[in-house]
Amino acid sequence: MSAPLAPPALPPLDRSDSALKRALAGLVGRSRLERRLRLKEIVRRVVVTVDNVSKRRLPLRYLPLRPVPGRLEVRRIGGPTADRYVLSAKNYARYTPYVDLLEAIDPKRLAAVYIRFYPLFQQAYRDLGYPYGYFNDRLVRAIGVLLAAPELSGPVRLVRPSVYYKFADPRLEALPAGQKVLIRMGPENERRVKPWLRAFLRATERH
Repeated sequence: MSAPLAPPALPPLDRSDSALKRALAGLVGRSRLERRLRLKEIVRRVVVTVDNVSKRRLPLRYLPLRPVPGRLEVRRIGGPTADRYVLSAKNYARYTPYVDLLEAIDPKRLAAVYIRFYPLFQQAYRDLGYPYGYFNDRLVRAIGVLLAAPELSGPVRLVRPSVYYKFADPRLEALPAGQKVLIRMGPENERRVKPWLRAFLRATERH
């Protein structure tokens, strides 16, 4: 009886994009990936993003996702000169294609890809300046932060003290960057993302 075939050796981190793209394309199709993801330096982008989910800002240059199209959609309230706004339902719709892509990916199969390529994620985490500890622990904490995001039922009020909008509620403005993204994508999308994250987390724990 022949021995089971060993999985193919992993490529070096700096040349891992092709292998990882093939693995991800097997989950959902390459064309869908290319529309929504930046497929260069994938491992490093994921590691940097995960590391910043619990911080005040996400490094936009290093996100693995392509920018959400369009501008922040708001609706002014209280008259034409009032500095008060609410997030528009049109803004939530900007995020829906990304959530559609997420739901199209089987979390168990993505977890298997993650486990297979995990040594590269760990290397990128060390390269980021963490000589000790494990990237997977950081990922688990980041998912926990996202799952703890508040689920708002009423209008999300904003102010615009300068160029950028801010949440009118200081408690929302003080939230970690990852939680603020979930709020900006709207309650329906948030309710779709969280179960997927729980399923992915369970799948990684089984390996």
